[in-house]
Amino acid sequence: QQQQQQQQQQQQQGRRHVLELGCGLGLCGLLASQLNPQGVVVLTDGDELTMEKLAVNVEENTVRNGCAVTARTLLWGEHEELVAEFPDLFDLVLAADVIYEEEAIEPLLKTVVATLKEGPEALFLLSFARRNVSVEKVLKAARGMGLVYEVDESFVCSAKGEHVYVMRRRAQQQEQ
Repeated sequence: QQQQQQQQQQQQQGRRHVLELGCGLGLCGLLASQLNPQGVVVLTDGDELTMEKLAVNVEENTVRNGCAVTARTLLWGEHEELVAEFPDLFDLVLAADVIYEEEAIEPLLKTVVATLKEGPEALFLLSFARRNVSVEKVLKAARGMGLVYEVDESFVCSAKGEHVYVMRRRAQQQEQ
């Protein structure tokens, strides 16, 4: 019975709904699609030229493993259409090296909160590279929007604050 439960968990893990924010040319999301048979991966960016190049990358690099890969233009904070199109929301939200200005923090995190499923299994992975914004500001804003985080210590980074942050929605009992 335990073996059967493990097999079910493995099958379910391979069917995740994944959203990448600020995907650029789509490397992280395309890799996620290879690891996500039968799942859904949505790659998003707000830059028109990047979206044109991304469309080519998706067409040329999508593995035919049953994972549905799609690209959408998305400006952070303007996520209503995306949520309407994917009402089941996302198990995993990815963002790698996307915060260049303080003004981006709030719209990014609002989009994360609006698109991330509830529950302990739903994750937001933020790969943070310090640019013009301190990680303390990002983490304070995340806490203010109901996200809790931990640092993935398995990634060794050379600069202070540059890590992969694993974030989840705050559990109901923690809010009280």
